Amino acid sequence: MKFPLLPLALEYCQGQGLEIGGAAHNPYGVNALNIQPVDGYEWHVTEQRKLGNEPLSVDIWAEGDQLPVDDSSQDFVLASHVIEHMPDAIRAILEWFRVIRAGGCIFLVIPQRDALESDKHRPLTTLAHCQADYRCRMTVKDHPIADGHAVRGHYHVWDLDRFLELVYYVRNRYAHNLAILETQDPDQKVGNGFAVVLGKS
Repeated sequence: MKFPLLPLALEYCQGQGLEIGGAAHNPYGVNALNIQPVDGYEWHVTEQRKLGNEPLSVDIWAEGDQLPVDDSSQDFVLASHVIEHMPDAIRAILEWFRVIRAGGCIFLVIPQRDALESDKHRPLTTLAHCQADYRCRMTVKDHPIADGHAVRGHYHVWDLDRFLELVYYVRNRYAHNLAILETQDPDQKVGNGFAVVLGKS
């Protein structure tokens, strides 16, 4: 099984970029190096094979918020159903912002609250929660259990408005040339998430 492409991603993710946590069953059809962390990868492989696909090859082994690439070296960063797995969402956004060029974009697809049964009744993640994670420099090792998974469960649950509140905060506090280029709710790929496209002026 493979999910359809997302025209919005093809429109924005031009040139050469990075995909954080790429998966064979969820292709985007863009020119990107696949970034994967070592821990939790076997689970990721199993999930891809359950859907009848050989796992997407890995180009760079790294944490999604610690990318071994130069500042302003990428045309885009694509992260689909990833940022909710990052213990420190602010750090992740700032890292992705660091590596894109002026005129580049961060393309995010984030799950709807009801995408997983286990998330349906969880409270939405607040800005204050994300601020505390950033102050504490939260990592997977600090926060090993999320949603019943040993590592890399859903640390956060957002809707579009709550996530945009986080983006506005990051822009106003840390990254003044971060822009919201477009949103799509629900996303037109699988429809179980919403898309947010951020730019760097």
